[in-house]
Amino acid sequence: MLEEKLDDVITEVEQQIKLVKIKLKNDKKDLKQLIKMLKDNDYLDNERVQKDILRLTNEVSELDIRLYNLKKIHYRLRVCLTILNNESE
Repeated sequence: MLEEKLDDVITEVEQQIKLVKIKLKNDKKDLKQLIKMLKDNDYLDNERVQKDILRLTNEVSELDIRLYNLKKIHYRLRVCLTILNNESE
């Protein structure tokens, strides 16, 4: 029973990791496009674009930290599941 619940939690963490990776990928792509726009065009509202770049940079940084923490949690949960499986045998 405990193993099943732990397995469910692991599945949820894996889903969170997938979602964070998707969001991170999209934010990095958007950031790259904004930087390119800033370099290529002089007629844009540079101040607004720079604010968007700063916002996306902060968001990417936060997502990187979240992804790292989720991966640590995932690893620890997998270790716990392995220990539980070994003890039940």
